[in-house]
Amino acid sequence: MRLTFLKNTIALICLFFQFNSLAQTNPVILNWLQNTTGIKGRHYVSGNSTPIADNDSANVQGVFYSNQWVYVRATGVPSYITGPFSANPTITTNQQAIYKFPLNPQQNNSGTYTSTTGGNIGVFVNGVSLFDYRDGVSWKNSTNSLAGGPSGGMGDGVWTRDAVIAEKGGFDCAKGHPANGNYHHHQNPSAFNLDLSVISTICNLYTADGLYKIDSTQHSPLIGFAYDGFPIYGAYAYKNTNGTGGVVRMKSSYSLRNITTRTTYADGTSVTSGPDVSSTYPLGYFREDYKYTSTSSSTPDYLDEHNGRFCVTPEYPNGKYCYFATVDASWNSAYPYVVGPTFYGVKNAIKATSITETVTTYTPLTPSISISASASSICAGSSITFTASPTNGGTNPVFQWKKNGVAVGTNSNGYTASSLSNGDIISCTITTAASLTANSNNITINVNSASNSTLSPISACSSYTWKGTTYTTSGTKVWITTNAAGCDSTVSLNLTIKQPTSSTKTATVETINLPYVWNGVSYTSSGVYTAQLINAAGCDSAAILNLTVNPYNVNTVLNLKLFLEGFYIGNGLMHTTLYDLGLSTVSDATDSVSIHLWKSNHLSNNNPDYSVKALLHSNGNVSASFPPATYGNSYYIAINHENAMETWSVSPILIGANTNFDFTTSMSNAYSNGINLPMKNMGNNKFALLTGDINGDGGVDISDMQQIENDASQFYFGYYNTDCTGDGGVDISDMQIVENNATQFLFYARPL
Repeated sequence: MRLTFLKNTIALICLFFQFNSLAQTNPVILNWLQNTTGIKGRHYVSGNSTPIADNDSANVQGVFYSNQWVYVRATGVPSYITGPFSANPTITTNQQAIYKFPLNPQQNNSGTYTSTTGGNIGVFVNGVSLFDYRDGVSWKNSTNSLAGGPSGGMGDGVWTRDAVIAEKGGFDCAKGHPANGNYHHHQNPSAFNLDLSVISTICNLYTADGLYKIDSTQHSPLIGFAYDGFPIYGAYAYKNTNGTGGVVRMKSSYSLRNITTRTTYADGTSVTSGPDVSSTYPLGYFREDYKYTSTSSSTPDYLDEHNGRFCVTPEYPNGKYCYFATVDASWNSAYPYVVGPTFYGVKNAIKATSITETVTTYTPLTPSISISASASSICAGSSITFTASPTNGGTNPVFQWKKNGVAVGTNSNGYTASSLSNGDIISCTITTAASLTANSNNITINVNSASNSTLSPISACSSYTWKGTTYTTSGTKVWITTNAAGCDSTVSLNLTIKQPTSSTKTATVETINLPYVWNGVSYTSSGVYTAQLINAAGCDSAAILNLTVNPYNVNTVLNLKLFLEGFYIGNGLMHTTLYDLGLSTVSDATDSVSIHLWKSNHLSNNNPDYSVKALLHSNGNVSASFPPATYGNSYYIAINHENAMETWSVSPILIGANTNFDFTTSMSNAYSNGINLPMKNMGNNKFALLTGDINGDGGVDISDMQQIENDASQFYFGYYNTDCTGDGGVDISDMQIVENNATQFLFYARPL
């Protein structure tokens, strides 16, 4: 009997210590944000961006636990600022709540999951209530309107309104609002202005922090517990359920249905009709607008129908079923938001009126942190790794490293720095899941400088040996040793190696690019040239140039401008005779002219050096291409036309690759014999070739008139050389030109 009693006593003692050991590591006890500083709630009122202090304490006031339950005493008032709430007259008030959660929540294996309800379905770690998607309003078919909740009356309960969509304008910056003073969140409790795509402007005037800030690079914190006792996390977690795969966004497996009318549920069940899909009642306005698509092991980041999954988290390294506050890629809340529409586990958490069993008060352990460094004295540019060692930091503490009081590094127990300065002070602050903080010791870093020195410049021929190394090239040579502080000591030597040099350059140019300049000397003919130079080092430098000069081998272009007296119609234009008579498709074609080039020493020859027939345009422009041999030579330019006086340039013109000459701008541009004017003044400083030399004998006289009279008597119309005006007909107007010019006894002038 004594032995049996002793065994039972030992078993009870072991059970007691085992329970206390497990209780002290259970997140449902450890992870509540207990108010250890006396912080009070604050709220905004509409129109005033200065928050008003409340009398009620914020966050959680106490945590108590037995061998089966944990009790959380809370006001329901968050430490972040609440309000204002559009069209909602209430403010956040003290709920004087005691929440009772199971220490070991159980999966619901009954075959029928419990649906979430209106009101509290969970509690966030700061004691604030969690509601599901609904706001108590549903469609009432008989009145063709919404009813229930803030709308009053009672709806059909068939098409239930989504509060996150319908009441967005009534949420504060932290995405919460009160129901009769019970401040709560329907969705991810981070502030609107922290989302990637901001869908509310409330934070512009009434800013607030929210419960946490989404960080896509870190596993989200544990942010609450559902009424079945299972934990709730933020939006990001390990991709794979075993804790691998990196951190990704957890995704809802619910999506909007492709419907235009609301007459059936997603499973095909016919129900009392709701309003058609419209801009007033868009898809997503009612919970029944969504359908669930089953997830699988190949998509571990998609959640089940309860909006959760069994997985490893920082707080549950052995795995736990967890809910997630889901958001879309823009971090806007995504249905079913947190929990729902059913619980995964047995719903047994309640809001108790009192604690009726013996409990232990959980007092958050005071965290502390110390840091160490891989070295306390370094050379400039070297790296140091600092390591933080927390005590009572909990399962997922947040580390904030600081250099000289300024935040650096990442949320990690290690920090490596490579750009430290002498006297820099490194420290670290730790924040536990219960928002308790601790500051580490300071480590002051001694950074030793490297030394540098430069020797006097040295010049040498061919090679130079320094510190055991022979150098054959010029430059800054560096020798690195160690100074008294153990850091690099760099000695530099500016070395010049003097050596003779030689070079050969081959160049081919055309005459158009002459002279060719090499080493400051101009060359104009082919040959091999040598230059004896002194290089920068003062040594001989022999340079050879193989130069080939080729003649310019591209046709030259001569651009002229000239007018024909009879064809001229004013304003710098002539008749478009060829085009008008259908003899050319060029819309501004006037006539053709012959362009001759004469060298001044060839004027006694019977024929010009070069001749080209070209199209004259109505604006006087005419272009002709001549052989490459004309490049660089000077020629008189002579113009012939079928009824104009032969006209020459006043002097030889140097022909380049592209040469311009204008007869029209001055009488002096044409060659004159001093007896007759070489061109006709058309007024407005425009000059034209004299017209009327029909027979091409160099003068205008009665013989030219007789040809015109003969053609005019036949009423010729078309392209005739007797058409002095270029209007297509031979008539009295052509006679008048010939008669006028004949009275002046004109005869062409050319240089001798």
